[in-house]
Amino acid sequence: MLPATRSFRRAAALRGFLPVLLLVAGAAMRLIWTIATLAGSRAEGEIANVAIAYSKTGVLADAFQTGQGPTAHVLPLPPVYAGLIYRTFGIQSPTSEIILAITAIALVTASFGLLYYCFGLIGLRRRWRLAGLAFLCFVPINIHLEIEAFRIWEGAIGAALSALYLLLLLRTDANGAIGWWRLSGMCLLAAFLFWVSPPLGLSAYLCSLLLLIDKLPLRRWPAAFALAAAALALFVVPWAMRNVEVLDAPILLRSNFGLELALANHPAAASDRDAREVFRERLAEIHPFQSKAAFAAMQSAGGEVAYARMLGDEARGWIAKNPLKFARLCGQHLRDFIMPPPWLWNVYSNAGGAAQIKALVHSAVTLIGITGALVSGWVAWRRHRFAVMMLLVPILPYVVTQPVLRYRYIIYGLSVFFAADLLARIADKLGWVQTNETVPDAVDKSVA
Repeated sequence: MLPATRSFRRAAALRGFLPVLLLVAGAAMRLIWTIATLAGSRAEGEIANVAIAYSKTGVLADAFQTGQGPTAHVLPLPPVYAGLIYRTFGIQSPTSEIILAITAIALVTASFGLLYYCFGLIGLRRRWRLAGLAFLCFVPINIHLEIEAFRIWEGAIGAALSALYLLLLLRTDANGAIGWWRLSGMCLLAAFLFWVSPPLGLSAYLCSLLLLIDKLPLRRWPAAFALAAAALALFVVPWAMRNVEVLDAPILLRSNFGLELALANHPAAASDRDAREVFRERLAEIHPFQSKAAFAAMQSAGGEVAYARMLGDEARGWIAKNPLKFARLCGQHLRDFIMPPPWLWNVYSNAGGAAQIKALVHSAVTLIGITGALVSGWVAWRRHRFAVMMLLVPILPYVVTQPVLRYRYIIYGLSVFFAADLLARIADKLGWVQTNETVPDAVDKSVA
C-alpha cells in the first residue's frame, strides 16, 4: 500500500472518530471540573431534600423542610436514584457526589451525541454539526447545571431522553410503515419522557401525532391510542395511587403548579420594580423551601397540596381581574426564557461580568436557534418538523411561570444545532464556504 494511501485512510478514520473524540473530551473536561470543585459541591433545592429523606426512610418526603412528611412536589425517579446512591455510599459524600456527577455528565454527553446524529439525519452538513457539537462540548455556559444541579434534578435525563425520542421519530419517519413492536417502544419511551419531564413529553406526543397522521391508516388509530394510554398509565397510575394513599389527592404528576403560578403572577410582579428583588421577596413570602414562615403557612393550610391549590386559586383570581397585566407578564416570562437576564445567574448576589457574558451568549444562541428553527420549518417543514416542535413546544408551559436557568436547559442543545443550521444557510447564500456536500431533499440516512 502506498504511503499516501495509508495517510489518507488514517485521516479518514480520524475524521470518522472526530465526533466521538469531541464528546469524550467534553465529558473529560466536565469530570475534571467536577473533581476540582467537589468540596462543597452538590445539587440543592427541594429535590435534594427528597433524595436525602428517601435515603434515610425509603419515603419520598420533606421537599421543603425536615418533618414535612410525604411529598409530590417532585417526580420520583431522580430523587429515588440519588437516594439509593446516598444510602449506599453516604449522604452527599464525595463518592456519592462523584457517582451522581458522572451520571449527569454521561446523560448530558449522550444528549449532545444524539442531537449530532439527529441533525445528520435531518440533513445538516457535517462541518456545521461538528461546529455545534464542539460548542456544546467546550463552551461551559451551563457547567454548573451539567455537573452539579443535574446530579439530581431531571434536566440531563430529560435532554437525553428527548434527543433519543427525536432520533426514533426520524428513523421511523424514514423507514416507512410502523410495526407494532416499534409503535409499542415509542409509546413506552414517550410515556417515560412525559413522566420525567412533562414539557418534553408534551412535545413528544405532539410529534407522535404528526407521525401517526402520516404513517398509520385510520383503522390502526384506535389501537395506537390504546397503546399510548396503556404505556402512560404504567407510569402515572401507580404514582397517582401512591399520592392518594399518602396525600389524599390523586396527583398525576406534581403538586406544585399552583405555587409556581403564584410565584410568577401577582401585583408586585406586574409593577416596574426590580425583577430580581420582586422575585426574591415573593420566594421568601410564599415558598416553603425559602422561609420558615411560608412553611408554617403551608402546614396550617393542610399541607403542600392544599397550600398549592390555595395559592393557585389566588393567582387565577388575580389573573381574571388583571388580564392585560397577566398578558404582559407572559410576554416577560417568554422573554426571560429566550433571553435570560443576568440576574437569573445571581439571584442572591449582584450580577457580575461573568453573568453578563453568560446572559449574552445564552440569548444569542437561543435567538439564532429559534430563528433557524422557524426558517428551517418554513423552507423544509417535513424534514425539520419534529426537531422544530421539540424546540418550541417545551417553551409554552413556562410562559405562565417565572423561568429559571434549569428550566430552559431542555432546549439548549436544539438551539445550538438550529443556530448552526441557520449559519449554514447564510454561509451557503453568501458563498462563504465551498463544499461538495449537499443538503438532501429527504432525510439522509448517511451521517458518518
